[in-house]
Amino acid sequence: MKLPNILVLIQRSPGIFSGGSRGMGILRMRHAILTPSRVESTDACGRSGGPPLPVPMVGRDVPARRDILPVRPCVWYNNPARHGQDAHATRYLLHVILMSFFRAAVCALLAALAGSASAQQPALTRDDVLSLKDGRFFLDGKPFAEISFNKFDLFWDLWADAVKGKDLDDGNEAVIRQDRALKDLHDLGFRTIRIFASPWGEREFYEDPQKREAFFQALDKTYDLCDQNGIRVYASLGCGEFSEIPAIEKKPDPDAEHLRELVADPQSRSRQLLYEYLDAVVSRYKDRKTVVMWEVTNELTNQADIMPGTRIAKERRMPTLKDIGSFYSDVTARIKASDPLRLVGNGGSHLRESAWNLYSGKGWKKDTMDEHVGAYKLALGDTAIDVADIHYYAVPTDGFIIQDNSGGEVRLNPAAYMKIGQQIGKPVIFGEYGPIPHVSDPDAIEHTDKPLPPGWFESYEEKDLAIPWFQKAVDDIIEAGIPITYWWCYQSDRKYEKDKPGRFDVSLDLNPELVNIIAEGNRRLQEKLCKP
Repeated sequence: MKLPNILVLIQRSPGIFSGGSRGMGILRMRHAILTPSRVESTDACGRSGGPPLPVPMVGRDVPARRDILPVRPCVWYNNPARHGQDAHATRYLLHVILMSFFRAAVCALLAALAGSASAQQPALTRDDVLSLKDGRFFLDGKPFAEISFNKFDLFWDLWADAVKGKDLDDGNEAVIRQDRALKDLHDLGFRTIRIFASPWGEREFYEDPQKREAFFQALDKTYDLCDQNGIRVYASLGCGEFSEIPAIEKKPDPDAEHLRELVADPQSRSRQLLYEYLDAVVSRYKDRKTVVMWEVTNELTNQADIMPGTRIAKERRMPTLKDIGSFYSDVTARIKASDPLRLVGNGGSHLRESAWNLYSGKGWKKDTMDEHVGAYKLALGDTAIDVADIHYYAVPTDGFIIQDNSGGEVRLNPAAYMKIGQQIGKPVIFGEYGPIPHVSDPDAIEHTDKPLPPGWFESYEEKDLAIPWFQKAVDDIIEAGIPITYWWCYQSDRKYEKDKPGRFDVSLDLNPELVNIIAEGNRRLQEKLCKP
């Protein structure tokens, strides 16, 4: 970009180059922006008034940036013989020209920076994001597989400060925590993680302009930290949170739009707000390599066909499994209207063992395998979703149990889910996975009344018990050939669970033995699946 010369007015005096005058300040600021090697001297009429004025002593502390703004200013100083006559006019002219100079310089600088940035960011290709070729995942043009982690509170931790008006600078404690966790993950060899990329249980974060500004501030910082640490993300967009009934509201307004309206009615107010949000978010981040794949929302299928007959649970109108399949297709199409490159996953969870019978109005009778595959076709197979995301925690029981055609038991373990994926024509990943503690205490994070197998653990602190189960879980993934798994979870920074014995996060600080089992499993999986 060719820029015109800019006229700069200064008063010629010994102080200009020796310091201690206003001229020094003017030239220092000029040098910080323009960095010319010399300044041309002219008289009051613009004629040459002497040899060029060198500026080697001015602004030495400011690094030269010739690449940013190639402008060569000239200096006009007033004739000393006329100084007394024209002092007032000269000062006024000095003010006018200096203001014009700075406005032009700033505008030119911003334009040059914008041009430079756009020139340095070529358009993304399919190699820059997760892609599928012949049923295999690829990233950066190479076969890709990974056992990594959920870092579910990465964005949430930053959002909690941003919404309070706190700066997310390098001294912010949340920034320091999350930066350290991402560095750990990178150093352990992980390349991607799964995150929740929106606040949980509300839509006010987008409706309220101030909260929306904080939301984008926190999400920008989230992706910046990931970039700095060489980590990329499977980003859960939270599309199931846009009904007019907050998840935490105990008595919902019957006249408001419930989850059923959001999911089943494309013309609903809730759906239109969701689309506005999706257009803004996907367009904002589609040109960043940070995001490798989008996720529609977290575990929406858990809300399908609750209370057969009425589908009203706790005074909330709920959708059907077919409604959810249609919703997945609609949202996927909306995402791809802005970002046709990236794959889209549903976000779990596993379907209930009675999913088909609940949808068919037959109650909680367990599905046969054929019926269960039919349920997966309805929810995922016949939709625009690219990737079937399963959430699997059935490590202690070696799978969820349904029935075969003769009434016997069939276990839905990792290998069984891979077969279901083949039958519905979708690649399977595990968006959440792991052998989490189960505690008999009703106030624990994960309480269970069901009998657990001998040797199960109530806390990761029981490392001698946890280690063999972690190893089994890793081995099951590798044996089944699940290409991508996100373990639940790495370093939760939520305060309320810090002292809970049943907390289900692991970290290098708390339990490096367990983390290293996953890191080693990741290497083994890649050796198996990432051969050219």
